[in-house]
Amino acid sequence: MSLAVQTPFTEAQLELLSLFNTTLTQSDMQELRQLLLDFKFRKLQNMIEEVSDEKNYTKEKLEKMSGEHNRTSYKSYYKHLKANK
Repeated sequence: MSLAVQTPFTEAQLELLSLFNTTLTQSDMQELRQLLLDFKFRKLQNMIEEVSDEKNYTKEKLEKMSGEHNRTSYKSYYKHLKANK
């Protein structure tokens, strides 16, 4: 019976640690940060496009939704909690 050792790092974090186990200049660090942010931004944009396509959102529908107020007020939330005690 073998026990797997769990680390607090994800596979991606471990890969980055092994790739960059040398000291980077401040300029290289800034370039690396920007590269990683660009990667995350592209992933987010792709996810947004997939959801928009899946839900048939048009530009007009998204603009209309951006002006709507759909949040629950805290007063009514607390009122609901008190009523269900």
